[in-house]
Amino acid sequence: MRVIFLIIKLKILRSEGFFYFFIDFFMNNTLITLWASGSYSHQTATHILPQNSQIEIELIHPCETLIQQIRATAGSLISGSLWNMSVIEKIPQSLAGVVPLHNTYGRTVNLMPEALYALTRQQSSIQVIGWYHLQVKHILAWLPGAKIENISSIHSHPQALSQCIDAWLKRFWDHINLQHETSTTAHIPHLTQSSAVICSEAAALKNNLEILDKNFWPKDNITDFAIVSTNPNCHPEMFQNLTKNKTLAVITLKNKEKSLANALDILWNHWVDMSSIHSQMSKPGEINFIIVANNHIYWDGVEEDLQKVQWSIQIL
Repeated sequence: MRVIFLIIKLKILRSEGFFYFFIDFFMNNTLITLWASGSYSHQTATHILPQNSQIEIELIHPCETLIQQIRATAGSLISGSLWNMSVIEKIPQSLAGVVPLHNTYGRTVNLMPEALYALTRQQSSIQVIGWYHLQVKHILAWLPGAKIENISSIHSHPQALSQCIDAWLKRFWDHINLQHETSTTAHIPHLTQSSAVICSEAAALKNNLEILDKNFWPKDNITDFAIVSTNPNCHPEMFQNLTKNKTLAVITLKNKEKSLANALDILWNHWVDMSSIHSQMSKPGEINFIIVANNHIYWDGVEEDLQKVQWSIQIL
């Protein structure tokens, strides 16, 4: 009887035009984020979901082969591309994804704008639901009982290492081997008595690590996360603590001399304050620039001025 009732109910939904919404919503109610519980991306995901939300957080872990490729090219453009695409490709099958885009110290995070641009070429419905700004607080931790004189290596994401080296490491531990990992939490399961990790306090506590320094980060270290979706049923009302104070845009220009300079003049005249700008060749004779900018401007006016010189802009 229950099976018959379900079939009848689905037929009613189909007849009212809600069938595809019903199936789409309940099969794509996951929020995609990176790495293990305690990572900064996971912290953002938990902060934006309301209490008792029906949306589930899905943690993405690249396969071992991809991890080895990333480690072999750590810190390079290839590394960023591999890491990003492994995450971006799952967004269309989910409700939304948590994407780190910009950091006050590391600038653009791992070429994410380029990865999102690649997604726009596959999914025309891509949209940025909103932004979340996370204050990043690195800590230095190791296994209980470890001794400072025995530490020979410190492991973390390349960006986290770069943010802490000058302020602390070089002054005290010039003999330490700095190891690039795929995330701030990736090495925690492999810690030994001779290694330490830079990660979040939440990750250290979750894994019962001993915290050496709780002030292991630069001041005002903020990472901007975009909540990205290709699902037409995804709306800002499903989340909390989001802002609209940034814009992700793609400007298409003719690949000619001074095209970028002229475009930047237009953006300057409209008071566009850019956090970052990246280029991608779209097709012969054209080039796309992916821009992270403030949102307190009149974007319709920017579009009108770009159209006057046969350029275009896409606001995600």
